[in-house]
Amino acid sequence: MMTEELIATRDLLVTVGQRSAPQRIATFLLTMLERNQRLNLDSNANVLLMTRNDIADYLGLTIETVSRTLTKLKLQKIIDIVESRHVTILNTNSLEDLAEGDI
Repeated sequence: MMTEELIATRDLLVTVGQRSAPQRIATFLLTMLERNQRLNLDSNANVLLMTRNDIADYLGLTIETVSRTLTKLKLQKIIDIVESRHVTILNTNSLEDLAEGDI
């Protein structure tokens, strides 16, 4: 468990330090997806436990950037936003590509 926490911390530092805003958000959403899978929850439907402001602080972004990026992902049909804190991942492969900088 400690190793997993250290890996998550390292990944966060890399995410904040070296990735673009869309890459950071994609990585964050994929992390939520993995969390749901570990907890045996619906893996594609994520209830965000954080507000957009909290996500922005966590990822080193502004709330406007988080909102714009989530809207862009919705328009690209990569995610669906049912409510402000309920996000469904529609295209995991595209999200993974974005997180890696391939899009």
